[in-house]
Amino acid sequence: MAALLPSTPKERRAFRWSALALLAALPIAVVASSYEDVIEWRSSQELNAIVAAPSKSAVYAGAEWRLERVHRLNEPGAAALVVIVEFEATVKDPAVFAATCNVALTDASKRRWKPQFLAPSIGRRVRPEAVERPRCGSASLKPVKTGDKIKMAESFMTPPDIGDIDLIVSLSTARPAYLVLD
Repeated sequence: MAALLPSTPKERRAFRWSALALLAALPIAVVASSYEDVIEWRSSQELNAIVAAPSKSAVYAGAEWRLERVHRLNEPGAAALVVIVEFEATVKDPAVFAATCNVALTDASKRRWKPQFLAPSIGRRVRPEAVERPRCGSASLKPVKTGDKIKMAESFMTPPDIGDIDLIVSLSTARPAYLVLD
């Protein structure tokens, strides 16, 4: 075991310089190998909010977005509230608009809900024309032209104590920016 330790001053000096070089090279190697992963992670995150004032539209990701209506539906005895959000987008740039779309619902305490895959039965009974609208993800699949107005709707299951809500729209071509519709 004693043969592994540096025994002469020259060997000790070389050992120290090697240890210092390793301490410097290791972080550089980690940064160099993870740089592209960090850039990819950042581009997939929702970091910069574009907030539309209540009853106003906002330009985001090649379209002008506007929140139309929010319906709160509560079945007697149900432990959850069904929220149906109707919104529209007027396409300004079809190339930017044709992207993967994610939506979510948030409240003042920053709780977040993803849309339901299928509209709840109360939504189909009370607001059938709303639940028949395309969803945000499927609306971007059809070819669109400049000036097309696309009406969409999403349904959410939330706790009954939900207060003021915002709709968050995030398109992959516009991230890290995302849209908040009040």
